[in-house]
Amino acid sequence: MEKHLSFPIRAMFLLVAALVAAGCVTMGHSSTRSAFDKAHRHFESGNYDLAERELNTLISGTRGGLDSADQVRALRLRADCFRKLKRFTLARYDYESARRISQSQEYALEGSASITIECDIAIGDMSMHEGSYRIADRIFAGIIDENPNSEFKDSVLYRRYICALKLGKPDPEMFTRQISNMYGFSAPSLRREFLGKDKIVSSPVPKPERPSRIGPDAPVVIIPRAEWNASPTRLNVNPMSAIRRVTVHHTGEEWTAEDFRTTANKIRAFQRYHQDDRGWADLGYHFVIDRRGRIWEGRSLRYQGAHAGSSQLNKGNVGISVMGNYENQTLAAVQKDSLAALLSSLCHEYDLKPWQISTHKELKTTACPGAHIQRYVDRLKATALR
Repeated sequence: MEKHLSFPIRAMFLLVAALVAAGCVTMGHSSTRSAFDKAHRHFESGNYDLAERELNTLISGTRGGLDSADQVRALRLRADCFRKLKRFTLARYDYESARRISQSQEYALEGSASITIECDIAIGDMSMHEGSYRIADRIFAGIIDENPNSEFKDSVLYRRYICALKLGKPDPEMFTRQISNMYGFSAPSLRREFLGKDKIVSSPVPKPERPSRIGPDAPVVIIPRAEWNASPTRLNVNPMSAIRRVTVHHTGEEWTAEDFRTTANKIRAFQRYHQDDRGWADLGYHFVIDRRGRIWEGRSLRYQGAHAGSSQLNKGNVGISVMGNYENQTLAAVQKDSLAALLSSLCHEYDLKPWQISTHKELKTTACPGAHIQRYVDRLKATALR
């Protein structure tokens, strides 16, 4: 005969089952986050195959269910991997899938309009990569027709200019004449991607060479994140919008150590403080310059930083921090050279003008980056960066 549990026992059993279920959900979210972290880390390191495999497992659902926002994020990152690997058909499919989910009334994702436009732009880019410039131009024309006041309009017009050049159309500059803000997006990046211009900034070789000159061709050597054992970027991160500003900081505490490993450990400590104590997604700065003039990669330029004081100030703003307190310390010659070379290269890379370079104290009330750095940056803007 079937035995029936008493009410108190049944209630306790149901409570335990609910707690177990809640634990499973928590484990699922933790596993999802871990997979995202791994994929981000592989992508940032240029290991696109590894990032893709991690995302394949995540999207297939074997590591716990994804909500719609995470699914869109995973699909777009995997599409970015395919794009880097020149697997454009697969990239297009993932962008289209992300677009479809973001538009679905069932999910009603925040920012779905922007996601849709960004995916449409990426799909047009795939057509350009495949040499189908007429198809790409029709896609871009449709984006502008449907979203005439979009924040992406200028970058789409520039893509139409590239298509017109490739198709040999008369007066391709008609599109550039319609652009209202040439500094609101990265025209140099688009030129390099589709017109074959060389990349200027970054060389992931960890050698502390002293730059020999200032200018567009200044040798800028960036020590990659792996060299200081960076933790992965967390999920509470915003993508970097078009770069329109660079802000110079100091870390604030006096720092005199010059050896490689001690410096790497200190940058890792900065990241732990920013992630664990302040709850940020990563190290707040995009670049860190040490006492030997070495330039270290901080937060990836793919992501908005956390350094200027507010989300609005951080938008499109590259953060550079010099290790030390430059109210009290003076800049070493190698630090001056590295800061000048990095600023010059960023200006060339993103078509920035001297007035788009600032120090932290020019954006908010603070002593950062100290009087010595302030004077040097003022001098650079008045002379070398013109």
